[in-house]
Amino acid sequence: MSVPEASAQLGVNESRVRALLASGQLAGDKLGGRWVVSQEGVQARLQLPKGRGRQLRPTNAWAALALASGHEEQRGERRDRQRILRLLDDRGIDGLLPRLRDRAATQRFYCHPGALARLAEADVLCLSGASAAGAHGLGLVAGEEVDAYVPHDAANAVAEKFELELRDSAANVVLRVLPREVGAPAFGPVAPLAAVAIDLAEQPEARAARVGHEVLRRLDRERRWRVLV
Repeated sequence: MSVPEASAQLGVNESRVRALLASGQLAGDKLGGRWVVSQEGVQARLQLPKGRGRQLRPTNAWAALALASGHEEQRGERRDRQRILRLLDDRGIDGLLPRLRDRAATQRFYCHPGALARLAEADVLCLSGASAAGAHGLGLVAGEEVDAYVPHDAANAVAEKFELELRDSAANVVLRVLPREVGAPAFGPVAPLAAVAIDLAEQPEARAARVGHEVLRRLDRERRWRVLV
């Protein structure tokens, strides 16, 4: 669809749509100097939960996820770090969940089952959700699927290399495209625990969502971010 059409559906102005496209928070392509917006990307954004307070900008969202997981985050400014620590003290990472949706733009694909294992091992990906549950000892067994974060600049190359087909249904790959300002994942092949938990909590499958929320509540009890202060 066009930018004006996406603007009308999302209820935001056209400049906001272009900003979301440029940062990778909304799926689309630039053809002949004009943006073409993915219908699936618009629908995915409309389905995101609404929450109290403004969205955290992507770098701050990832700082919150890192700190809640017990990892130091060095990318942001000190004043931003102190603000995030106050937000975590006040609401916890579970309470911040609705404000973290700009951490990535979610795209769903179908991949030939024979290529899934190779895709999961791609150096550029950072596994999350059910694909990372085993690495964090969460008691969930990943099925025949891949859930991972990917840098904005690498997303198209990954889709082409593994011949991923954009899908609304029967998808077995979830790529969470990081905004340009975030860059490449800084946590290695597996996302930090708070990010994995949030991605599980947002799943339609009841058991995965329950595990995700349980982990978020545990992180809030542990207050790992205060160990780093």
